[in-house]
Amino acid sequence: MELTELLGMSGPEIAAELELPLNTVYSRLRLARARLLELAASPELLASEVAESRRREAPRPTPPRAPGP
Repeated sequence: MELTELLGMSGPEIAAELELPLNTVYSRLRLARARLLELAASPELLASEVAESRRREAPRPTPPRAPGP
């Protein structure tokens, strides 16, 4: 969706850029728009989706190093 809505690319341009069949591009756009509408209709669902996204993107802490000899 980012390529169409933010960059203004057409379906055929996206298909060529990502080397995907055109129908795959259209299908993924349709699913993304449907998901966006679903999230917009449910604030609770949107909040949980945002929390999940932040958890996935959060850097993982590095384990402490064992003391050397």
